[in-house]
Amino acid sequence: MFKIPKNFIAFDLETTGFAPPCRIIEIGAVKVINGSIVERFQTFVNPCCVISRRITDLTGIDQKMVCDAPKIEKALPLFIEFIEDLPIAAHNASFDMKFVNYEAGRLGLSIKNPVIDTLMLSRRYYPELENHKLNTVARHIGVVNQCEHRGLYDAMVVAEILMRIS
Repeated sequence: MFKIPKNFIAFDLETTGFAPPCRIIEIGAVKVINGSIVERFQTFVNPCCVISRRITDLTGIDQKMVCDAPKIEKALPLFIEFIEDLPIAAHNASFDMKFVNYEAGRLGLSIKNPVIDTLMLSRRYYPELENHKLNTVARHIGVVNQCEHRGLYDAMVVAEILMRIS
């Protein structure tokens, strides 16, 4: 049985598309220490490209919101500083890590933190669910996502899922 750590970072990205070289447009994360959220991290990221109408419709993030945001060269090191050496958790972690590792590689950085995937855990702990989308799992465990498809809010839901599974 997988042991959920008491201290971890839950995070979520919003992006301009579904695979690199599409770009990160938001990073949201929460730090969980001894089972409580103790710190939050959120930043828009200027992708230096156009955000499609489809992505704006999905996330609510438009060009105006990111035009003065830091570029990934500044935002990713701040995120890496925030996560320290703690395990990092995301829902469908391979998706988020694909972007993080792509951008880290471009910048000569690396992330060696252990990665926890709440999608895989939800399949194991809640096999009866019709699907394992983040908000389906959230509703199942009684968590309300205040703003779907936004980095910080989705990260808070990931943290709640992990804390309730543990």
